[in-house]
Amino acid sequence: MTKRLIILTAVAAAAWLATAAPASAASYLTVALGRGQWASATSQKTCSVQQNTVTLPGVAQALAARGIKPTVTVQLQFTQETTRHCVGQIMYASWSDLQSLHSTYGWEAVSAGDTTADYTTLSDADVQSHACGTLAAFQAHGFTRAWGMFAFPNSKSDARTQAIIDSCFSFSSGSGPSGRRTEVTPRTAPAYDAASARNGNHRATENITPASGGPITRSAMSRPHICEVAEA
Repeated sequence: MTKRLIILTAVAAAAWLATAAPASAASYLTVALGRGQWASATSQKTCSVQQNTVTLPGVAQALAARGIKPTVTVQLQFTQETTRHCVGQIMYASWSDLQSLHSTYGWEAVSAGDTTADYTTLSDADVQSHACGTLAAFQAHGFTRAWGMFAFPNSKSDARTQAIIDSCFSFSSGSGPSGRRTEVTPRTAPAYDAASARNGNHRATENITPASGGPITRSAMSRPHICEVAEA
């Protein structure tokens, strides 16, 4: 079945979701967040929430009111069991926070590895360890669909690292050109999509149900505030 991808701005996407006819069972919209940031922190030392900032639960409530269940990209290096960890002014959600978002709002999580190193400089064994090796942590915390996508840290990847990722993830995202695009051909796993590393970048993903079983996740990013909608 051929799938048509429609690129929408965030405002247009919200309007489209409110008025569009139900899509077929094989088509979904997933909004993916570039990192599991709980809130903006006052500083790394104090690691307290800045005043007058939006926290992740606030985002969850706003999206839930619109019927949207996003997927969050998780860097294990910054994700602790129950304590929120701060890097600069970024306060990362804990596993406990992510599990709460999962159980309360249906959020999913995918891996960005357990190191922010440039994966193109790592050996094959280290790429396998720092990427594929993270899936056990997601499984242990109730995120059984994390194999759907791997997000290369800082969007740095190449053909070698992408091929290694293909052995344990259905899709991956990393360096490459960005921009709005329309696709008219079906995609099957494994596959790779380019993602911009600009600040404020938001990814959209398409969940595809293969004939063999459960859903797989295809990342598809472009510029800030752009969503991608797939319909049969």
